[in-house]
Amino acid sequence: MLPFPDPNSISLADRWASIEGEIKLQTSDARDNFYRGSYQYILAHFEHCQFDDTERACQAFWQAMILVYSWMGRGLLTDFSSPRERYVQLCGSISCVRQTGEIDLETLDKLVQLCNASVIATSKFLHFLKPEAFAIWDSRVYSSIFEKKASHYRLNDPSNLLAYGTWIKSLDIDAATLEAVTSHLGIAKNRGVLRSKEYILFMSGGSGEVPEETT
Repeated sequence: MLPFPDPNSISLADRWASIEGEIKLQTSDARDNFYRGSYQYILAHFEHCQFDDTERACQAFWQAMILVYSWMGRGLLTDFSSPRERYVQLCGSISCVRQTGEIDLETLDKLVQLCNASVIATSKFLHFLKPEAFAIWDSRVYSSIFEKKASHYRLNDPSNLLAYGTWIKSLDIDAATLEAVTSHLGIAKNRGVLRSKEYILFMSGGSGEVPEETT
């Protein structure tokens, strides 16, 4: 498991102050507008999903997964030969995770396999499932936290996602910074705390390019 730094060693207010001007210059960037603008629509789709064992819920789940991957800027290359069987095996757990805002490693491992074996995609799925409980995890967030490039191995380790989820909740964000970031993202403050923290880390994480080596 990754040794996450002391949360008190990272000032989100300072990081936001250092990148805010540059971020505001990107408001005309099509890619940035897509991420900020589509967020609410994907969130709304998740809010309407019931995640029970009906055929309609199964279709809504795979629609949600396709939306997550489109938000990641890539296609969902998965096996659709038995989508209902794969979904039904885990739909009860997904519903429970939404209700409690908690997930254990065993359930996370199973969800990762359903999410195309991608921990990054799984973090995004969990975030849209319950944004006030789960934060997005990717290579730029990793680079921002540890000040070095990530490896595929560390990024795609479910235990590191769980550790990150605990760590980021203890990371402080002051009211003024939260107001500024949620205003920029166009999201509600009461559900945007983790998204705001992650967004600052993401935007201050450089390219986040992952090297070829896996250790």
